[in-house]
Amino acid sequence: MKILQVVILAMAGCLGFAANEFADSPEPSPEPSRIDWPLPVPAPPGPQARTNYLLRSFGILDQQAPEPPAGYRFWGTVVAKVTAYEPSATSCSFSADGKTSTLRNAWRMDGCAVAPEAIPYGTLVWVPGIGWRMADDTGSAMKRSWKKGVYHIDVRMGSVSQCRRWGTQEMVPVMLCLPE
Repeated sequence: MKILQVVILAMAGCLGFAANEFADSPEPSPEPSRIDWPLPVPAPPGPQARTNYLLRSFGILDQQAPEPPAGYRFWGTVVAKVTAYEPSATSCSFSADGKTSTLRNAWRMDGCAVAPEAIPYGTLVWVPGIGWRMADDTGSAMKRSWKKGVYHIDVRMGSVSQCRRWGTQEMVPVMLCLPE
């Protein structure tokens, strides 16, 4: 019992000492007044901001993503493998009938082939160094790539020599816009 009294007195002494120690300290200073600066509200980034960021990060410094054309809205930016083809039998073998998968004229050089499961037909695709192309065709290479989770865009060009000059370009940021 005596030990319990000693412990209780010791605890009371410690508590008293601690309370006395803080009793002499000054009161905390009030929180400083806040200055309300009139900051302008930042403008939201445009739809091409992510595309421009990716262009810079991949070292494509001479290109800037354009605004989406009238009648189209920004859908997204993807990093894709970009190849080229021309619609003759040289590139397309037995399927070279002069028509795309959407029955457009394959000899109009304003289209590209995609995997329609990944990029729907009618989507406008902006490829740096080429410009806007309409997704209006497909091919087995694009479908195989998409099964692996890779976006593959095959840009239609006018000659085999143009296609060879373009070659295969991996990791190209492209901007996609859907019709409104």
